[in-house]
Amino acid sequence: MPNAKNSFFNRITLAICSSLNLEETLASCFTHLKGKLPLDRLIFGALDPDHHSINHVAAVTASGPTTDAVCLALPQDIFEKLHRGITRDRLVPDTRKDEQTAMVAPYVQNRGFSEILLFLQGHNDRPCYLVAQAKGVNRYTQEHFELLRSIREPLRIAMTNAIHHM
Repeated sequence: MPNAKNSFFNRITLAICSSLNLEETLASCFTHLKGKLPLDRLIFGALDPDHHSINHVAAVTASGPTTDAVCLALPQDIFEKLHRGITRDRLVPDTRKDEQTAMVAPYVQNRGFSEILLFLQGHNDRPCYLVAQAKGVNRYTQEHFELLRSIREPLRIAMTNAIHHM
């Protein structure tokens, strides 16, 4: 008999990998994660070293996909710091007090959130990532962090496949 952890992983993997459309993928992921952790928004993103920019490739809230999939140019020094730190997963209790999230605050709407940032590797030297956001501080636990880390591979595959088909 499968345990609850394997059952969740199988269900969410199927939901994540069943579409090449990143908005649909994120919406399915959001639905499956909402009961497991606090969640106001999920963002698939990629860094573009050529243009020193953050690209929110897809974003979803409880209402569904959002139109805030944007390309945000950053000053070179800020981009370089972000680029150096993006390759590690991070649990951010308060975006206002975290050095990396605070430095991009003027460019993105992340003040007063808790975040989990999950590195998804990259494509053509463009590091990709997932951001889970919850309004308020100290909303995420180590257990939430590990739950997201457990689905990194299906998320990475979905992001890579979608980018290849864009």
